[in-house]
Amino acid sequence: VTSDNGTTALWAPDLVPIVTKLGDQVADIALTIQVLDPQDEDYGAYRPPDSYISGFPGGVASLLTTVYQNPDSKHYHSPALAENIRLAVEAAERFLYEDGSIDGGSDKQCACNSAFASGALCDLWRRWQEIDHPAAQEIVDRSYRIIVKFGHACRTMGMMTPNHRWVACVA
Repeated sequence: VTSDNGTTALWAPDLVPIVTKLGDQVADIALTIQVLDPQDEDYGAYRPPDSYISGFPGGVASLLTTVYQNPDSKHYHSPALAENIRLAVEAAERFLYEDGSIDGGSDKQCACNSAFASGALCDLWRRWQEIDHPAAQEIVDRSYRIIVKFGHACRTMGMMTPNHRWVACVA
């Protein structure tokens, strides 16, 4: 990546258009691969699983919220993107186990995954409180319920490594 003056030494203002373009590309992919069949168990999540955008739908929703709020994005305040985010948070809540844990990769029903995902969900919860959109309150309420369950998992379930323990403390 080079800046406008041809150097590879980039300053933050040089990176903004690059990050905006990447965010738009991620949103384009998310809008394409979100499961929209209400009869599908993955409704609201993203396929294919090997896509770089896939993962816990709540984390993807947090990233897409950044795009949604960016006035330089082609998806700025896009109704389609807002609905995509709402469905992702709905799926995220549905994918939680009763104990607040989630699956991630080969780790099944793991509090560590909940701990790692909590940062994105807290960010999502905070930012949608300030957004004026008909789905905002639903996103805020669902995010809050997920965060509370994540906290329960981090408090009551075991952590496997020091890395997991510090992220649970942050959660």
